[in-house]
Amino acid sequence: MNPKSTLNLRLQSVRALAALTVVAFHVLIRLSFPESESYRLRAVLNVFNGLDAVCLFFILSGFVLGITLIKRKPYNLSECWGFIRHRFMRLFPAIVFSSLLYAIYYRYFYEPRDFPVASGWFNMPHPVSLLDLTANIFLIRYTLDGATWSLQVEWLFSLLLPVLYFWTSRSPRSNFIILAVLLFLYYFPAPAAWKWNATRVPWYFLFMCYAGWMLAIYKDHLLKWLHRLPRFLLYVLILFCFGVCATNPHFGHHLELFTAAATFLIGVIVLNVTPGFFRFLDAKPLISIGNISYSFYLLHTLVLTICEQALLSHVSNSWIALHLWFFAFVLFLVTVAITIPLSCFSFWLCERPFLSPRQARSADLTPSPVFASRVPHA
Repeated sequence: MNPKSTLNLRLQSVRALAALTVVAFHVLIRLSFPESESYRLRAVLNVFNGLDAVCLFFILSGFVLGITLIKRKPYNLSECWGFIRHRFMRLFPAIVFSSLLYAIYYRYFYEPRDFPVASGWFNMPHPVSLLDLTANIFLIRYTLDGATWSLQVEWLFSLLLPVLYFWTSRSPRSNFIILAVLLFLYYFPAPAAWKWNATRVPWYFLFMCYAGWMLAIYKDHLLKWLHRLPRFLLYVLILFCFGVCATNPHFGHHLELFTAAATFLIGVIVLNVTPGFFRFLDAKPLISIGNISYSFYLLHTLVLTICEQALLSHVSNSWIALHLWFFAFVLFLVTVAITIPLSCFSFWLCERPFLSPRQARSADLTPSPVFASRVPHA
């Protein structure tokens, strides 16, 4: 396997880790832990932090779209439209499929019940009218799957990227101007009460996508700089960035610092500067989950709700309250085990038909021939 394929698969592993982190985060916040467990819960959520994992998806998407757009070189309106049409067909068929599954479940099978060990995140209203279904499919509402708010960010960035490419291709320094503008929007959202309401302020997170885009543009410059850096200082910088990402929740979610650290770490992986340092990313299970990570992300909340309701209905709530951490671990494992085959089917039905021929051929080289790579060769 050539180095570019290895890096391609390692980025898939990063996607898998982010997706699994989101699942663990959702499992934990949907259970009602007692006050005595608050310190331990915070420590665990510091590792399995869902918001940071979603931000990692934004950076990866910006990088992948940057590589794709640079190769496509859309110098006319027709090619820009082709790029947007490709992104639409890449994102929305899977959204339609998952939204239909959510609507069917909430309309015909979901029974709202108050479980003592379930938090308010579990018993949330789920409208299932045709209007609500349509609004969820087009990412106007998030009543069926709250996790789809992040897809609005990606879709908005996909629409803006061809326009930004026209500007930045003529003036590379304008990339920094755009990044500064997006950071300004990050620091000064209006009104202030919306600051952490991602479903109402999607553009709040656009600077993370643009950080990944800039990594795609300036990766050669970054490579030259890293080669000049002494190896000891490089490892210190990598460990420092890991520390920034791990401690981010303790300091009020300073996502601009997390974005800078995570972008640097992704750049080190992409450029293969320290191949041995990230060898754990070569694990085949991670690569396989990474290949279906988009469908996995869309469907895990549905599977989690079904599993949680089934377990809470058939297991004594008093026993669960005494063994809440063990129950959370079992719920996580069961959710992942069921989501994976369902995501494989969703990938085969809604994603694979819209991959480019080159991506479809590369699927046969991955550890699981059913899957296809979502990340083009860097």
